[in-house]
Amino acid sequence: MSTENTEIERFLRIEKVMQYLPFSKGKIYNLIKENKFPKQVKVGANSLWREKDIKKYADELTEKYLKENLIKN
Repeated sequence: MSTENTEIERFLRIEKVMQYLPFSKGKIYNLIKENKFPKQVKVGANSLWREKDIKKYADELTEKYLKENLIKN
């Protein structure tokens, strides 16, 4: 019997991505063009983002913000 991890990968549409982060749709696509945001996965006509990539990006952004503001204060 196999004991490998079979975690299901979840994907998000742009509207859900915008709930994680305070960015507009245009800002997200501009950041993608600048290679500063996780790239979407195209599934047919849909653009989807891996939830784990968005969570990681949000965590990194929060950590950066906290470091910058804690150093100032």
